[in-house]
Amino acid sequence: MQGGLRGFLFCCATMSGLAACGSVNSGDSGDDVDPGDAVEDGAADGDGDVGPDGDLGADADGEGDGPACETGTWCEGAGCVEMDTDPLHCGTCDNTCSDGLNADAACEGGHCALSCRDGWVDADSSPGCEYACTPSDPPTEACNGLDDDCNGAPDDPFECIFGSTAPCSTSCGTTGISHCGATCTWTCTPPEEVCDGADQDCDTVADNGPYAVLWDVEALVPSSGRGIISFSPAVQGTDIGVGYVLASAAGSVLGQPKLQLVALADGSSGGRLPENLTTESTAQSIGAASSLAVGSYFWTTGDDSGGGSETAVLRSAAFDPAFVLGAVGAIDATASPSNGPCLARLGGMDTAIAAWIEYVAGTPREVRLATASDYVAPGIDARVTIADPSGPSSPSIAVQSDSTILVVWTSGSPGQIVGRRLNTGLELLGEEIVLSGAGAGAATVPRVAASETRFMVVWQEEDAGVVVASVLPDGTLGIPATTLASAGSAPVVAPDLMGGFAVAYETTAGVEVARISAAGVMGGPPLVVAGAHRPEITTIPEGGLILAYDAEGTVRLARFGCTP
Repeated sequence: MQGGLRGFLFCCATMSGLAACGSVNSGDSGDDVDPGDAVEDGAADGDGDVGPDGDLGADADGEGDGPACETGTWCEGAGCVEMDTDPLHCGTCDNTCSDGLNADAACEGGHCALSCRDGWVDADSSPGCEYACTPSDPPTEACNGLDDDCNGAPDDPFECIFGSTAPCSTSCGTTGISHCGATCTWTCTPPEEVCDGADQDCDTVADNGPYAVLWDVEALVPSSGRGIISFSPAVQGTDIGVGYVLASAAGSVLGQPKLQLVALADGSSGGRLPENLTTESTAQSIGAASSLAVGSYFWTTGDDSGGGSETAVLRSAAFDPAFVLGAVGAIDATASPSNGPCLARLGGMDTAIAAWIEYVAGTPREVRLATASDYVAPGIDARVTIADPSGPSSPSIAVQSDSTILVVWTSGSPGQIVGRRLNTGLELLGEEIVLSGAGAGAATVPRVAASETRFMVVWQEEDAGVVVASVLPDGTLGIPATTLASAGSAPVVAPDLMGGFAVAYETTAGVEVARISAAGVMGGPPLVVAGAHRPEITTIPEGGLILAYDAEGTVRLARFGCTP
C-alpha cells in the first residue's frame, strides 16, 4: 500500500480457475491504477476484469463470457438464455430438464419442473402426470360422477359420487345396498326377500318375495276312457282339497263330483282315496272356496242333453286336523236348469256364499246368490235374484274384508262385463257396475278376487287378450279396463296376500302366471308353465298360491311361493 490509500482484493474466475487478482483504490477515478494493475488498450481485456476495457458484460470463454446480453445470461453455443425459464439451461448453462410421465419438461424459477400434457393432471404431487382428466370450463364440480375440477375426487363437494353403491343397514336390520342418486345423496335399498321366515325387504311381511315353483305334482289321473270335466282347488289347514267332476264315460259332459285331498307341504296324496261328494252322476261343473276351518264345493247337476231339471248343490268339509265331511245341501231346488256355479266363504262367519245362473223358460235370465251356514247340515240363510234380460253367463264372486260382496258376470252377446255389490245379508248396494270398455270386443269368462283393499276383475276380451280392472269397496273403479296380456284366454285371479294379485291365463306356450300390483301393474315377466291348460288358482292362507291345471288329460297341482 502507498500514500496511505485503502483497497480490496478481487478475483476473476474462469473455467480453469483463478485468472488474476488485483486491487482497486477506493479513491481511483477510473483511470488511475496501482503499479500492479494490468494495462488496458482499447478492446483488449488485459487486466482480468469481467469485460473488455472495463466493461462489465459477458466474456466469450464461458457462462457470462462473450457479448453482453440485454436480457438473460450468455451461454456458450446457445447465446443469451433466460435461465429462470429455459428448460435447456435451467438455473445454469447446459442444465437440460427431462420430460416425465405424460408431461413435458419445464423450468420454473431456475428449477426443473414438469408441465402436464392436455388431458392429464398431477393428482398426487409425485413426479409425472398420472391422472387422465380434462377440467370443465369453468372447472366447477357438479353432481355427475365426473371430476370436473380435476382434483382427483369426483363429486367431492357432495355426499357421494353419482351412480356409486355401498352396503347399508336397513330399517329392519338387514344389509342392503345404498345407491347414490341424481342429487348425490345415498338411498338405502333393502335386499330381496329370501325364504327363511324373516323379513328381508322391510315391508313387515316375511317370505313374500318373488314366487317360484316349490313343487309340481300329478294329482288327478282319470281311468282309461274317462276325462275330468271340471276341477277347482281349495286350501284348508295342511291340505289341498281338489273338487272335480269325473266324466261318466268318454266324451260325456256329466259325471260324478269327487274330492281328492293332497298335502300342502309336498303335494302327495298320502295314499288317501278320492271322496264321493254325492252318489249321483249328474254334475257338470264345480267351484270351490275355503276359510281357515272349512273347504266348500258347489256344483250343478244336469243331464246329457243340457235340458230338464238341474239343481245347485253345496257340500263342505273340514280337512285338518281331522277329515269331517258335512251333509249335501240343495241350494237351488227349482225345476229350472242352472249352471255356472261359483263360491266364496266369509271367514269370520264361516258362511258359504254361492252364485249361479238360473234359466227362465229355457233361457238364462237371472243371477242368483244364496248364503249357507252350518257345514255339517247346511241351511239357507239368505237369497237374492238379480235379473238380466240380456242373458247372463259365467258368474264369479268374491268377498272383501268379510263385509262387501262383488258378483260379476258376462251380460248379453257380444258379452259385456258387469257387476253388482252386496252386503253379507245379500242386500244390493249401489247401481250396476260396467267394467268392460265401450266399443270393446266381446268380453267373456270374468273372474273376481278380493284383497284387503279392493276387488280385482279379470276377463278375456276379443282382440285384446287378458284384461283387468279393479273395483273399490264403495263401487268406484280403482283402475279402468287395462290389457294385461295381448294373447291369453281363460284368465283366473287370486289375491297374493301382499296387496296385489296373481293372474293365471292360458297361452299357446302353456299357462302364464303374472303378478300385478293393486294398481294393475305387472311385476316382472310372468312365470310360464309349459304345456298347461285350463288354469285354476287359489291362495294359501299362510302365503303362496296353488295352481291347478290340465296337463293332457290329467290334473296337476303346482305350489308357488316360499316355505321356510
